[in-house]
Amino acid sequence: MMRTRPIARTLVGGAGWVLLALVVGSLLVALTSSGWVGLVLGSGGLLAVVALVRRLGDRWPLLRGRVFWSPLLLAGFAVLVASIRNTALGLLPVRWLALFLAAAAVLVSLVGLVAHRGKPGAWRSRGLVIVTVLVLVGVLVDGFGAYRTEEVLAANGEVHLSGRLLLPRGEGPFPAVLFIHGAGAEPGFVSRSMADRMAREGMAALTWDKRGTGRSVGGSPRDDYEDLASDVIAWIGALSSRPDIDGDQIALWGWSEGAWVAPLAAEQLGDVAALVLVSPGVEFGETYYYELGWRIRNAGFSEAEAEEAINLRRDINAYYRTGAGRSELFARLATVQDEAWYRAGVEVGLLPAALDDVIAPDDPETVAFIERQDFTLLTSLAEFEGPVLAAFGLQDQCNPPETGADTVENALRSAGNDHRILRYPEAGHVLLVWLTGERSCGLGIPPFSYPVGFVDEAASWLTQSLER
Repeated sequence: MMRTRPIARTLVGGAGWVLLALVVGSLLVALTSSGWVGLVLGSGGLLAVVALVRRLGDRWPLLRGRVFWSPLLLAGFAVLVASIRNTALGLLPVRWLALFLAAAAVLVSLVGLVAHRGKPGAWRSRGLVIVTVLVLVGVLVDGFGAYRTEEVLAANGEVHLSGRLLLPRGEGPFPAVLFIHGAGAEPGFVSRSMADRMAREGMAALTWDKRGTGRSVGGSPRDDYEDLASDVIAWIGALSSRPDIDGDQIALWGWSEGAWVAPLAAEQLGDVAALVLVSPGVEFGETYYYELGWRIRNAGFSEAEAEEAINLRRDINAYYRTGAGRSELFARLATVQDEAWYRAGVEVGLLPAALDDVIAPDDPETVAFIERQDFTLLTSLAEFEGPVLAAFGLQDQCNPPETGADTVENALRSAGNDHRILRYPEAGHVLLVWLTGERSCGLGIPPFSYPVGFVDEAASWLTQSLER
């Protein structure tokens, strides 16, 4: 029993250090997009520091305990966490986490100062208090000095929207950027890291909970694009009414589905200053087929089986449009329903689970489905005359990135829009770079990051576009 306890403590302690090392490695990946190299260097570097400090403790008594080097470690983590605000990990409450770590460093250093008062080497404890206090002040200024945050509301009929407005320090009025969600139930904090950066660049930045999500009440996050665009219009009305916002300098930033909603809202408003479209699809129908193919391939099936799934989905949609070929379609579905590739398509919701799920062509649900399948970004984008930034991750498994980037670029060039097209070979959907690559439509194995240069490029372009 006596031996078991030290062994257990060693195992638990070792596991804790390994876990902490992996966290540090993940932060390094987020900061540098360095993949496996950063993970290994960050994790190995922390473990080396721990081993070195313990070895030095044999010669330097003050290091023998944790009173001296723990505050340094906490302060270092505080600085590291504060620095990730404009990475993909910045959607976490990094300001508060950095503040907590810095405050903990000061507290532990004060404990060390009391413990070593009047003893040899006490000057080191006093110096450590000064260092940690400086880190705490730096974290406070960096995290809370550049802008202020205000809870804001907007009403769109029976839909009541809740958001957070980041306002730069100063008088204003400020140009503004409004972030628009991707598909599904998405809270506003997903865009927080980008909003933080734009606020530091002198723009007001609005993030908000999508309708039917978080503190926004009414409607559903899966309502049609016109409904979602009407929420954006409601927010722009609320922003334009504020004396600290320049109503003529409001940009829309749409991720994924939001890249379809943004031009729709701009088309109806007519006075949006700029558009940022991240991972936009061009035609909803082709996006649907593209994602189905990726899902089937990622489930381990062949290219031929992926093509068979896509062709079957096309035939189902053709039946929905015309009502022709029902008996042939149902006979075909009956023969493939037990195929493994077909079940994989059912599991991701892109193929019907049973024959009863293939509803009549004149059913309102079918009509709405086909209307969405026919949606194209180019219709609303053609009505927009302002500057456009479109960014594509060429590993995107949701939307066809290569053809999408070329199509959008050609359309904007033909229309005469001032535009910039960004292509990132290593990035997937919504420009995330996963450690192991994108596995299925925006998902992978963490850590993840934005491609190098994207945040700076987007911030610079938007700042210049809103100064015109």
